[in-house]
Formats: sequence, C-alpha cells, structure tokens
Amino acid sequence: NDEDDDEKTKIKLVREKHVVKLEDELDSWISNPSGHNDDKRIISGGPGIGKSSFITMFAAKYALLDDIGVLVIPLHRIDRGYERNLSSAINEYVKFHTHLAENPIERRGDDRWLIIFDGLDELDVHDLGESIAKDFIDQVDSYICSKNESKKPRFQIIISGRTLLIRSTENKFRYLKSILYIIPYHISKDNVLSRKSNLLNDPRNLLLEDQRDAWWEKYTLSIGEECTGM
Repeated sequence: NDEDDDEKTKIKLVREKHVVKLEDELDSWISNPSGHNDDKRIISGGPGIGKSSFITMFAAKYALLDDIGVLVIPLHRIDRGYERNLSSAINEYVKFHTHLAENPIERRGDDRWLIIFDGLDELDVHDLGESIAKDFIDQVDSYICSKNESKKPRFQIIISGRTLLIRSTENKFRYLKSILYIIPYHISKDNVLSRKSNLLNDPRNLLLEDQRDAWWEKYTLSIGEECTGM
C-alpha cells in the first residue's frame, strides 16, 4: 500500500568499507577466488597515489613464480581497436611493445594468467571518461568470459584507474570486494575518527599507522644510508 511504499523510500542502503593491506588482499584473491565470476579486481586512487608503482612491484613478484603467467599492459599503449576486438589489440601490444615472439596468453592449455591493465584513464583521449571506462570493462568481460569456464578462473584481471572514473563504473562489479581504493601513507587522527564513523571497518587499526616512517626507512636503506626518522 501507499504507506509501505513511503517507508521503503526512507530505507537507505549503505555499503560498509573495509581497511585492508593491498598486497595481502590481492594475494588472497589470486590464490583463492570466490568462483569463476570472481575474475577482476580494480585498483583505484588519485593521481600520484602509487597505483602504477604498486602494480609494477606486484607484477614482478608474480613473474618470478612458475604457477601463473603475468602480462602488464599500460593502457596508453593499447590500440583503440580494442573497441572492436580486445584480443587483437592485446596481440598488437605484444607484437610492437614487448620482446615476445607471440602472445603467450593465446596458447592453448591450462596455464593460469594474471593480466594487468594499468591506467584506465589513459584511454580517454576525447574527454569521454565514463563512457570509455564502461566500454572497456565490457570488452574485458567479453574477453575473459569464454576463457573462464571452470569453477576457478584461469584468467584474473587487475585494472587500475583514477577514483572518479572508477566510481562511475561501480555498478558493473558483482563482488563487493572487487574495487580497492588506495589511501595515503598517513591519515590524521581526526580523519581516522570521521572515517570510522562513516562505516569504515578497520579492526586491525591500520589507519593509525604512519607509513611515511616506513617509506623513508626503506628508501634510505636502499641507498646505503641509515634512517633516524622522517
């Protein structure tokens, strides 16, 4: 009745957000995805937040393993022909921008592959941001749909992009854990409290850690010096 309809309009659905270690979360997903449809993860964040740097290190780690192949594709280097055929566009990328003689992911077999598309916003050359992003994700879905027929996906995809562009495509993802937003190395205590009150679940208190100290410690170690503080 009308009263029930009025009550329904007052209901507001809220999605709880969880604070996690980015690398740990992706490691867990790669080793144990939740079914064959759980084949994508999106890494998002503002410019300069570290998306490409993280992807480079993460891909290098998995490239050293024998049980999964890795192909990283910077999207500013992919041909716009992906709009018609993403498979052909990937073949073109491998042919002209790598030292590989052929596209290894097109070989027949049961090999597992991690394909990383870095820089979703780099596809936007005509200020069509949201439309370009949605079209590309549709192409990715079509591309891996036929390849992931078993219970566990053979192909797993990571796509990176800036926050505003990714938020426009959120309704395309079936799994609540699909989108991972990178946050800064440090968040002030006042900001932590406001985030916690905004349905941000942080049981390990990760937001309280000031990662700037850890960054400087690792940096100075890498150049042969000692770090006494930030």
